[in-house]
Amino acid sequence: MRAISRSVGRLTAVILISCIASGCGGVTSSGLSPAAFKLARSSHVVARTKASDRLAEIATAVSEAESSGEISGREAALLHDVLATAEAGDWERASSESRRLMGDRR
Repeated sequence: MRAISRSVGRLTAVILISCIASGCGGVTSSGLSPAAFKLARSSHVVARTKASDRLAEIATAVSEAESSGEISGREAALLHDVLATAEAGDWERASSESRRLMGDRR
């Protein structure tokens, strides 16, 4: 009976470690939560296309995601910085910063 108990414990540990390593719902390989990654991707599209009419919409989404706990305060600050850079008209830099947040995935 103890052997079964140990086996189940080991199996549970292996599954947990595998889940953490593969990013099961926690943090993407970029270091962002899945929600922050999605917002960074949206910010990147807006910066790349210079869609100034969508900046306020994304800023609101970032604030709401922070308020609901979907993203951390650190993630929200990084995303707001990207949006402020875009709003200042430095679209190329905003695009680069958002791409950096996503881990330079292209």
